[in-house]
Amino acid sequence: METDSEEIFCKLTEPKLRQRKLEVREDLGRHLMTSAYMDGVSTLVFARPAVSRPQLEHFIKLERTCCPFFTFDLRQTAKTFTMVISGPMGSEDFVRALFTSEPSVPCGCSGHP
Repeated sequence: METDSEEIFCKLTEPKLRQRKLEVREDLGRHLMTSAYMDGVSTLVFARPAVSRPQLEHFIKLERTCCPFFTFDLRQTAKTFTMVISGPMGSEDFVRALFTSEPSVPCGCSGHP
């Protein structure tokens, strides 16, 4: 289902979003093995045991509070965790910017309904 990109609205202020990106890159991003971003869906594969299920569940819990437009699916194999994050069209760019050092994309951060 295609949705308007204006629905991408993070509740964090811009300074808190910058801090969050740094934390995510340090805690999870450095363990990202592969990723794919397309049509509102981000598929992220993390190495085990470098990343733990509680770490990923904590990330999901925090993201649900500030970015309620995302849905999450977490899968586990013997060697990896795969997290699929779905949202409106264009939200994959936001996820990419959260996990990598690629330039940030506008997210409609707090104060921009």
